Order: sequence, then C-alpha cells, then structure tokens
Amino acid sequence: MIRIKLSEEIKKLHWEWYEYYLNNKDIPLKHNLPDGKKKVLSFLKDALGWDEALLKEIVLAEPAKLHSLANKDSEVFKHYNSIKVGKRYEIKKEKWDEKRVEKWTVEKILKEYFGYDDFEKGGIQKKGGIQNEDVDENDCSNKIKWSAYTFTRMLNIDVCPYCGRQYVFTISDGNGRPQIDHYYPQSEYPFLSCSLYNFIPSCPQCNHQKGDVLNKYATKTERKNHDEYDYDQDGRAFVPYPYEDAFESKNDDGVIEKDAWFSVLYGDVKDDISLEDSVCVKIKHKKNLPCDKERKIKNAIEAFHLNELYSCQEIELNDLFARYRHYCKSKIDEITSLVLKAQLGRGYNGNLNSIVVKAYTHRIKNIILGKPLNVRDKQYPLRKFKEDIIEQLDITHKVMGK
Repeated sequence: MIRIKLSEEIKKLHWEWYEYYLNNKDIPLKHNLPDGKKKVLSFLKDALGWDEALLKEIVLAEPAKLHSLANKDSEVFKHYNSIKVGKRYEIKKEKWDEKRVEKWTVEKILKEYFGYDDFEKGGIQKKGGIQNEDVDENDCSNKIKWSAYTFTRMLNIDVCPYCGRQYVFTISDGNGRPQIDHYYPQSEYPFLSCSLYNFIPSCPQCNHQKGDVLNKYATKTERKNHDEYDYDQDGRAFVPYPYEDAFESKNDDGVIEKDAWFSVLYGDVKDDISLEDSVCVKIKHKKNLPCDKERKIKNAIEAFHLNELYSCQEIELNDLFARYRHYCKSKIDEITSLVLKAQLGRGYNGNLNSIVVKAYTHRIKNIILGKPLNVRDKQYPLRKFKEDIIEQLDITHKVMGK
C-alpha cells in the first residue's frame, strides 16, 4: 500500500473545471428549474439546496473532511439520503426510434450528472487552463482543459498504490492511463463522485476486486455475503486510504517504520522437492496496532488477494533466492574489496573509511540482487516486496551465522 499526494496545481485545475461544469452542463429536464435554467448547479440548488461554496467544499474536501462527509452524521450525508429517492424530476430521453419522458430520482440524476462521467471522458471543456502542447494555442476548437487523463498524468503515479505490483502509466490522452477507483463508492456516495481526494489511481485488477462493499455502511446482507472482511461497529469495512495510509513510512528522522511487511513462509519440504516449490508469501503486521489500522490491513489483504498474488511471484522469488544464495554477505564483501582495489589501486589495504565501504557494499548488493539503482523514494513494482524479503533473508543469515 503506497501513499500518494496531490499538488496545489491539481486542486486549482480541478475546481476551475468543475465550477465551469456546474454552470455550463445541461440536464435534459422536461421543465426549466425555478431560475429558468437546466444547469447542473440549478438542479443541485433546487433539489438539495447546495450552492457553489458548499460544492467547492465537497469537491476539494481533503481527507479529514472527506471522511466526515461520508459519515452518516454529517448534514450533507443525512440531507442527501432524506430526499435521494423521494423527490423526482421529469427527464427527456431520446432514443434513435423514440422520444420519451422518464421520472428520475435525485439519486439517479446525481449518478449520471454530478460530473464524473464528463471528467472521465473529457467532456465539457473550459477554454484556458492546461494547454495541449501539440495544438495551435489560437485554435479554440482544440481545448483540453481537465480530465481523468490530465489528472493521472499530473499526479505522476507509476505503480498501483493498492497492490504495489503493477505499473499504471499514463501514456497519452486516449491511449492508456490508470483506472480511477472511488475510495467511497459512487453507488453509495454519488455526491462524492467528483471529490478529488476520493480518486485513487489503480490497476484494473484492484479496481475490479475492491467492489462496492468496502468503505461504506454495508447492509446485513452485504456483510453476510462478504464475511471475509472485518467490519467496525457501524458495519463499515475500510481498506487503507492511500492519501493517508501506507504499509510503511518515514518518521521525522528519516527512519522507515513498518506497519506491515512481506514474509516468506515455508511448508513441509520433502527430499524430492526443491525449497522454492514450498515457498509462499504472507503479509504480517506490527503487534498492538490501533484497531482501525489493523482492520484496514486485514481488509486490504482480503480485498486485493495480496497474499495469494504475491505468492504467485515465483519467478521473482526464485531469482531473488538464487542471487542471494550464490552471493551471500561474505561474497558481497569479497566483491566490494575487489572493486575498491581496482578503483583505488594498491594503496587500498582494507582500512578505508567505513562509511565509504558501507556505501560500496550497499550499491554492489543492490546490483547483485537486481534492485534498481538511484531510485531513492521512487516506486516501482514489487519494491516493498523485494526489500522486505531481502531484509528477512539478511536477518536469517545473521542468526544462522552466529
């Protein structure tokens, strides 16, 4: 589970686009609203009494505010639920062979017209804003301003934050980008469907597997059908929230603190079965974690099938084991010594500053074990998985060497 962060520029562009959307997107209502219009903003004022100021709070709600809006005690949540199916509006629907009028609930209208579909597909574009570098800036017919593609490109997330297994590159508009999961599901919270901090770029597998049962008030039937999850007293099963949570993080001193980590486990090994054939991976977590953190970790393991999927990384595991087995610490120290002698000449007698030796050893070890160099905090697929397994092997080797 990887933490992600939004820039102020992304927030600015998202609201500029959404404000324009509110005032320019028509809903195909049969009758005009009291202000004489059929705009999305006009509908939200008439149906829910929500003005631009409140909508800005909702759309740009930072994590703590987003969580409060999704809480059953929030005024926004209570008001929406009090009228979502009771109040109906006449909608004109056109098909290729007929025209008809349907009566839609507020819930249904919000699901279709609150704005996410246009954001995802790049509809309702505002002049100005982000310019497409490949077009003439004076040609107003070419107006890319804000969309899911622009968002994921600016966010620059390369790896799925839910599983950490797959790249989720944004290639170019129309040619590939991460899917966007709604942490709080659209089915339950259509009024949060355009909330920026509700967007989680993810791989297709995680987005599909998460479903609509998590991060909401599940019904008794849903809890019965999904008893693999750990629910709180309100009947909600949360997974880690990537804008706040991660399996590991750095403290103020730059030291990595782990709430959860990957561990290799071994089954019964017979004489005719190789060690690798019995390997499986299991995610462990720190003891005495707060209940909500522990619950989130357990739910993430279940929701995204993390233990099973990482146990399937047989090629990566076998390669890592082979590298480690053939180039253990003594071998790495020997190679480090040879490299230093080659670079420093005969003057090197093994008494070089320990910090320099440690840096060389660390770099050579990374090369031998197949870890990318100079990536710093940049994420790449299976990074935490490999680092945790190597740490486990180091500890085992140290214990066995005593």
